[in-house]
Amino acid sequence: MRSRLAGADPRGELGDAEVAAARARAGAAAPSEKLVLGMVGVRGRGSQLAAGFAERKDCEIAYIADVDLSVIPPCAEAVAKLQGKTPKTVQDFRRVLDDK
Repeated sequence: MRSRLAGADPRGELGDAEVAAARARAGAAAPSEKLVLGMVGVRGRGSQLAAGFAERKDCEIAYIADVDLSVIPPCAEAVAKLQGKTPKTVQDFRRVLDDK
């Protein structure tokens, strides 16, 4: 006799929780569950954090901002390579906040 999980649909259809769990195991995030980030200050630890978020399937770095323009291109290139999408780059973090 086959055992059933408590609360499972007897017809074998997947519920929302099962679909979400399957997506999580597959590494895919629903668009409504994706965290869109603007990284502000990417020298040193900031670039490490950017790389860590860029590796995650449930995160997208949309902006990179830093007052020092020399640190933006290397970070943006690294993020683009990791997430497959190039973030916008700005010097003034207020431009990140303007994007609603």
